[in-house]
Amino acid sequence: MASLDARVITNKDPSMADEPIIVEISGLQPSMKITLHSSIRAPNAAVYECFAHYIADNRGKICLDRCESIGGDYKGVEAMGFMSFMKPSNLNKRKYERFLIKDPTKPFHIDLRVFDGHTPSLEDMSAEKRFHTNPHLTITRTYMAPGVVEIPVWDGNVRATLYLPPGKGPFPGIISMSGGYPGAMKFKAALYASHGYAALALKFFGEDDLSEDALSMDLEYIEEAAVFLRSHPSVYGRRGVGIIANCFGGTLALMASAVLPKDLIRCVVTINGWPFSLGSFYYKGKEVCTDSNPTIQISVSADGIHTWISSLPSNLTVEQLKSFTLPFYNKHDTSYLFITGEYDGYCPSLQYGSYVRMLFNDARHPDYELLCYEKAGHLIEHQYYPLANVAWTFRDPHFNGGQQPEHSKAQCDSWGKMFDFVAEKLRVCPKSKL
Repeated sequence: MASLDARVITNKDPSMADEPIIVEISGLQPSMKITLHSSIRAPNAAVYECFAHYIADNRGKICLDRCESIGGDYKGVEAMGFMSFMKPSNLNKRKYERFLIKDPTKPFHIDLRVFDGHTPSLEDMSAEKRFHTNPHLTITRTYMAPGVVEIPVWDGNVRATLYLPPGKGPFPGIISMSGGYPGAMKFKAALYASHGYAALALKFFGEDDLSEDALSMDLEYIEEAAVFLRSHPSVYGRRGVGIIANCFGGTLALMASAVLPKDLIRCVVTINGWPFSLGSFYYKGKEVCTDSNPTIQISVSADGIHTWISSLPSNLTVEQLKSFTLPFYNKHDTSYLFITGEYDGYCPSLQYGSYVRMLFNDARHPDYELLCYEKAGHLIEHQYYPLANVAWTFRDPHFNGGQQPEHSKAQCDSWGKMFDFVAEKLRVCPKSKL
């Protein structure tokens, strides 16, 4: 398979990590078959890649926003498929690498290469061919819009990084929390700041002088972080702040919203966060826990992949359900958005979603939304983020679930709805969608 003398251009470069762009390939023969290969080499040297088959039109052009891929890692019209459908390369030294930019101040780069013909698989393209030829186009993507400021935070007990949008503000405040990953995933907070929010990437275990145990915390830590953010001179905090959190961070957000003072947490977005406690948590010297706990089954495959499946009994009444869940549904001054994937590798999200709805309705909660996405997995990230079906969590590879193309569609749909939700609750004008 030979590299072609094709011309590849994009309508915008650099661009934001969640921003759609248009890629066009020209200089081909009419009806010519080509393979488009895209790749990223992350700062930790891990490689992510995918490929797709296209056929040029009668002008010798291919526009990814209009032309169908007829094979490869994705099919159909997928303008951002070269990014959304990437997966860890089989050339990586460590399997199951998750695409992760730890330092959002540095952009990342996508290499696009065009080859003659339709290759059956990445394995049929030697590493020399797909990586050692000059790319036809290198696209630069970033998590920090021009003017966004990064500020390390070591204030009282709070360990975090604050990202502020350009301008004087004040800006609505968001706390960003991750799951079973030590420290904070700063790229999310940087992206929130790029959308006009003062975003605090909050660490809660595994770094600095914080505990190594994610399953034990005094929730006054989250209260202190929320007070810090609400009181910051660049933050409009009269209505409180929001929390956007995924996985176990979402569980902590629900715990905190249940016990923290009124008007501190205005809204919570939990992305596949569990509505029950796991571990030992306290607030004002009292234990925050549930009377009953779900069943957790842990298995390890021959490949070393850990699967944690939590489950609750079926057909629980509301009163029975309350013994398993945290009383977040009683906080009528806090708005909630639950984003879940049907193929979440950690829990039966459809069952949990129906139970959460029962609790909200029984409590006559005035403001909640539930979004459940068909075949989406556990790690629902920003739009165009590659699916991490398996990823390292708590220092082991964990099964997260999800299937393409549904997972990619879920990320695109939920990303915009999430910003609409927090903009309304924090009473700001939603930023125009990219």
